[in-house]
Amino acid sequence: MLLLDFSKTFFQGNFFSQRMKGSGKTLLSVFLLSTWNFMNFQKCSLRRYLMFDIERLKRYAKEIREGIRLIRKYTQSEEEFFNDERNILSVKHLFLQCIEACALICNHILVKYGKVAPSGYRECFKGLVDTGIISRELGEKLQQIAGFRHILVHQYWKVDNKKVFEYARKDVEDFERFLKEIGNFLKENL
Repeated sequence: MLLLDFSKTFFQGNFFSQRMKGSGKTLLSVFLLSTWNFMNFQKCSLRRYLMFDIERLKRYAKEIREGIRLIRKYTQSEEEFFNDERNILSVKHLFLQCIEACALICNHILVKYGKVAPSGYRECFKGLVDTGIISRELGEKLQQIAGFRHILVHQYWKVDNKKVFEYARKDVEDFERFLKEIGNFLKENL
């Protein structure tokens, strides 16, 4: 209320007190209403984000498992992998999907248990290590995977498909370890 009283006296006779054509509302009232709506939206979004949603984590874990299954399918044979461009593109996309889902799980858990909102993928996995949620070894591997994800997304023309094949073969196990360690943590803390 104080803001409204102050604004009425401050803006009287000013640009903000002019009526908008056809609406009968002042620019100030429209500004204050839109600001109020934005603040309420932010508050609701933050509240929804801060609520711990185990079903959301299950959906992300399901996406990771499905990605792992398909990556293994497309990388069974090195020859088949390189002979069909669709396999290469699919594995790149699946790799991105898996690391993205891992990061979403990471963010969700860190906000709840670590009381931090990480600023990036690497910081997210480092945060899980720092709070003791995952092992240091796994955290370091996931940080490396996050670096490879960055190259896939932002410097895709520099990506060596042989590296994609290597990462796909060996990092799938890290995704599985991530799910296992997160699952163990949640069983102990829920």
